[in-house]
Amino acid sequence: MPNLRNRGADRKTEVQNEDFKNISKAKAEKDVGISPHILIKYQSRSSKLDLHSLNNANHEFRGILTFFWLMISFYTVLLIYKNVTESGVLFDIAFIHYFSFDAHGVFFTDILLLAFTFSIVVVEKMVVNRTIGRPLAIFLRHFLQSTLISLSIWAAYQRDWSWLQRSLLVPHSMVLYMKMHSFSSNCESLGKCKDPEYPKNVSFSNFLYFLMAPTLVYQLEYPRTDRIRKSYVFEKIFGGLALFGVLFFIIQSHIRPILSLIPILPFYEVIIQLLFPITFCYIIMFFLIFDCLCNFFAEITRFADRQFYEDWWNSTSFDDFARKWNKPVHHFLLRHIYHEGVYSYKLSKGKAKFLTFLFSSLMHELIVAVAIRKIKPYLFFLQMFQIPLIWFGNSRLIRQNPVLGNILYWIGMLIGPSLLAILYCREFYLK
Repeated sequence: MPNLRNRGADRKTEVQNEDFKNISKAKAEKDVGISPHILIKYQSRSSKLDLHSLNNANHEFRGILTFFWLMISFYTVLLIYKNVTESGVLFDIAFIHYFSFDAHGVFFTDILLLAFTFSIVVVEKMVVNRTIGRPLAIFLRHFLQSTLISLSIWAAYQRDWSWLQRSLLVPHSMVLYMKMHSFSSNCESLGKCKDPEYPKNVSFSNFLYFLMAPTLVYQLEYPRTDRIRKSYVFEKIFGGLALFGVLFFIIQSHIRPILSLIPILPFYEVIIQLLFPITFCYIIMFFLIFDCLCNFFAEITRFADRQFYEDWWNSTSFDDFARKWNKPVHHFLLRHIYHEGVYSYKLSKGKAKFLTFLFSSLMHELIVAVAIRKIKPYLFFLQMFQIPLIWFGNSRLIRQNPVLGNILYWIGMLIGPSLLAILYCREFYLK
C-alpha cells in the first residue's frame, strides 16, 4: 500500500507539472499574442566578454580579455606620446570642434525625437478606449513611425552637422522607430488574443521602461535583476569614455591623415594603410556599443538578459555572423520581419529571409546616405551579396571544414568594412 500511495502521489505530481507546462505555454502565447515559435525567449545571463563574468578563473576568455585591455591601455599611451612629441598638443582642437559643433542642437533634437515616440502610446490608448477603429489605428501607427524617421533625416540635412553627428542621430531614430513598431505590433496581438494583462500595459510608464531597456522587441515581462550595482554603472561609464578616447586617438592619428590624401594616393595604397586601423576601430566600436552602452542601460533598468551578442568571432559563415553579432537587432528582424512575413503574410521562408536582408540593407544604407549626403549604395550591394555568401557558407565544403569557413569569414571582415569605409570616405572627401 505505501508503494501504491507513493506511485499515486508521483503520478499526481506529473499531472500537475504537465498542467503547469500547458498553462505556461498558453501564457507564453498570450504574452505576444502569437505562437511560441515566434516568442523571443529572454533569460538571466551575462555578456560573454563582460569583465564581471570573467572573474571566474575557469572562464576561457579571461586571459585573452586581460591581454586585450592591457594592449588598449599601452596603445593609448603610445598614441598620446606620439601626438605630444610630434605636434606638441594632446588633441587636435580643430578636429574636436568639428565633431562638437552644435552639440546642444543634436542633443535637443534627439530629446524631441524621444518625446515624439510617446505618440504611439496615445494611439494605443485610443484603440483601447475604442475612439478609433483598427484601419485608422494601423494608418496612424505607420504614419507616426515614418514621420519619426523623416524628421530625423530632415534635421540632419537642415543643420550644418558633421558626418559623425548625423551618423549618431539617424541610427538612434531607427532604434526608436523599431521600438515604436514593436510596441504597437505586440499591443495589437495582445488585443486580438484578449490577454487579461492587456490593456493595463498600455501606459506611458511601461513604454518609458521599454525605451530605456536594451531590447528592440516589446513583451509584457522580462527577467529582472534584484538591484542596481552602482560600481557596475560607474565601470561601464568609465569604460565607454575610455574606449571613445581610444577611438578618437586612432582616427586622429592613423585614419584622418590618410583620408585627407585620398585624392592623390593610389586606391590600393589607401586600402593597405587603413586596413588595420579601421578593423581595430570596428572592434572598439563593438565593445563600446554592446559591452559598455547596452550593459549600462541593462543595469539601470535591471534588465537581466545581457546576451547582446554571441561568439561572432567564431563564425564560419555570414549567416552565423548575422545572428550573433547584434542580438537586439537580430531579434527585431526575426520577430517583426521574418516571422511576421512567414506566419502573417504567408511568405515562403526563402522570400521572408530575402525580405529581412532587404529591410536591413536599406536601413543601413540610409544611415550612410544621410551621413555623407549622397546616395552611393556600396553598403547595400555588399550586404545583399551576403545572400550568396550564406549559401556558400552552408555548403558541404564549409560545413565539413569549419576552420576554413572561419578563415574566409575573417578575410571578409578585414576587407569588407575597410573597403566600405574607404569608398564612402572617398566620396565624402572628393565632394
